[in-house]
Amino acid sequence: MSFDRTNQVEHLASYGLGSPFPEDSKLCAALSTFWPAVAPDAARTFQPNPMWPTVSPLTDAEIGQVGNVPWDGIVGPRRVTRDGTELIEYSDFAHADYVENSLQKKFSLSLTAKVDVREYEARVLAMANVYQVLGIVPDDRGKWSVFSFQPVQPTDSELQQAQTQTLTKLAGNIYRFEIYRYGDSFLDPGNSRKRLVKIEETVTLFVTAVNILLKRNHGTWSRKSV
Repeated sequence: MSFDRTNQVEHLASYGLGSPFPEDSKLCAALSTFWPAVAPDAARTFQPNPMWPTVSPLTDAEIGQVGNVPWDGIVGPRRVTRDGTELIEYSDFAHADYVENSLQKKFSLSLTAKVDVREYEARVLAMANVYQVLGIVPDDRGKWSVFSFQPVQPTDSELQQAQTQTLTKLAGNIYRFEIYRYGDSFLDPGNSRKRLVKIEETVTLFVTAVNILLKRNHGTWSRKSV
């Protein structure tokens, strides 16, 4: 049984589970770390949903956005251009078949198995700090989607540019986020398994436990303290 709320009344429900098991794993993964040991937070793998904001993001490598080993066999989002407009292309949630991927042995723990408790906690805190510095209240978190998330080294050229502009030297573990406020979404006319999402606003951030450097759209970098 699972849990739901209808007309402000809390109740148990059977429709929250999926069968066979891989589909249940898919549902739990999309529900933002509901079942992290078995199904990591896959909210950013599929098209944005206002009910499923990212809580503990998977890296670009872990969802196959870079490299070729997505943990669930579903390649992460990518930028595409249609009629001169830049969009984000996703695998459509309703057409992503975990059962098929399981039978074809596309699931892999080679990368996600390396995420220990300390790293998991660091990702949750980093994501929470991003929402905080951008002033995104809990009810509005589902209006934003994480397009890219990855750790970066101090030698990263974009990071060095951000530090130069803000006169700030980041220390410790550094994560790079690229999040965006999304608009309308629609199925790709040429591929019903893909969904295209409009971009309303983008923010790029370098995040540590103390300081955050951020840039809105194509603006200049600024510093925020956590």
